[in-house]
Amino acid sequence: MKSLYLNNSNFQLQSLKQMHLWEDSFEELRSQILTSNDGKKDNYSKSNFQLREQQEVTLLIENEKISAFSTLFYRNHFPPGISRALNRYWRNDSHRKYESPYTPMTRIMLDHQLKVAREIGIKGIIVTTEGMRRKWMKRWVQIAQEIEPEWRLLDGFFQVTAGNSLGSWQNIAFLPLTYGARLELPKMTIDEWKRKRTET
Repeated sequence: MKSLYLNNSNFQLQSLKQMHLWEDSFEELRSQILTSNDGKKDNYSKSNFQLREQQEVTLLIENEKISAFSTLFYRNHFPPGISRALNRYWRNDSHRKYESPYTPMTRIMLDHQLKVAREIGIKGIIVTTEGMRRKWMKRWVQIAQEIEPEWRLLDGFFQVTAGNSLGSWQNIAFLPLTYGARLELPKMTIDEWKRKRTET
């Protein structure tokens, strides 16, 4: 399993430090996303996604085009020292065929972001997904544990953004990077989330 996710040499990884090389291409891609039928396209608008606010940006370049990107991100709502990896994860249509939630691109980007997180002293990493994808997240964690055994799917749902909409309460996979690192965010049980969903 481990070698499967490393033997993909078609990708060139570029990061925030190399932004001068890819910013124009990224903005062109952003425009394409914003005029597409992607249900999450508003997440990529300049008001919702500013590159220079990210702790790291990881792009995978293939045939001189951006095939995928995601970021390492801290927002004020998170506890100090806790950041979200694989934030704003996007991949092009040709790479949406993978049935596994943990793809080769996931491995490459996550490895890079964990390396950066450790270098800058981040205490813990979260990866999140919305409520109806809990089984997907459980499988993601099972695969991720083969590389980083400390990954855990936390019980319940956690408020990852300000506000109280249903979408702000998400599943969280948590990886402590330092001894004793904990995640302290507002939480509700699965049953409470289901009741909230029926009321929405």
